[in-house]
Amino acid sequence: MCGRAAHDAGKVLNPNGATGQVIGGMMQGLGLALAEVVAVDAIFAAVHEDSGPLGAKTIAEPPLIPVAACVANAIHDALGIRQNRLPMTSERVWRSI
Repeated sequence: MCGRAAHDAGKVLNPNGATGQVIGGMMQGLGLALAEVVAVDAIFAAVHEDSGPLGAKTIAEPPLIPVAACVANAIHDALGIRQNRLPMTSERVWRSI
């Protein structure tokens, strides 16, 4: 499985640290959703934030927020069945069919 994320993080002051936060958040979200191994790539929107230091924003938890919902929507699109419990293991999905 491969994932891609884009984030409005303002001016990224530490690209390696920001990428690590995104990968960590996505992995945490996917682990929460599936408990499976994944490969992740990160993209940042270079948007200046007037209230942040040097135009920067936080990037801590936002990568985690949409992951489980995206996985549930993908399962719903593929099978027509809504998943309402985490983790969405293959056995739980199979039993819901």
